[in-house]
Amino acid sequence: MIQPDGRKADDRDSTPGGDDESARYVVGCIYCPETFDLMRAVWCGHAADLPSKICPRCGRCLCDHPMYRWSHLWHEAPARLRRHGFKMLFVLYTEWFDS
Repeated sequence: MIQPDGRKADDRDSTPGGDDESARYVVGCIYCPETFDLMRAVWCGHAADLPSKICPRCGRCLCDHPMYRWSHLWHEAPARLRRHGFKMLFVLYTEWFDS
């Protein structure tokens, strides 16, 4: 099965381009105050058809979020993420920038 980022299910714990130290996409967890690198976070195993990334602090993913299956909340991933295998991005994975 192909994941939302275009990888096969057996590849979901490794991120394409994950060895590239300059490749970061920091997002905020909606369940806790943690920010984490979306490209380095581990895929969950809850929804085989639409997995999400696991927050390293609280251990939660977005699969059980009530809006996760709303197709209009998924958009084409930014070019930077597409270069690393992501095809679509859920809107709650908003990138955080250091000020």
